[in-house]
Amino acid sequence: MTVINKLSDRDNLIFEAIKIIAVNTESISAKELQWQLFQAGIMIKGSLLKQVLSVMKENGDLTHVQPVQKEETKA
Repeated sequence: MTVINKLSDRDNLIFEAIKIIAVNTESISAKELQWQLFQAGIMIKGSLLKQVLSVMKENGDLTHVQPVQKEETKA
């Protein structure tokens, strides 16, 4: 298991892994992306994944990954 603690870990492995997963999907949620990364042996926290997705969208690398949504709590 590879743990990603910062964006530059493992020569930017996280960016390449996300590109590979996203190229084969039409639309994917951030939680599903995090799960697929985990299944591939890459562990990344949700907050860091949010940063990665933000950087990739800013650079035009991703257009079809849905942002991380805050879960609503019912009272």
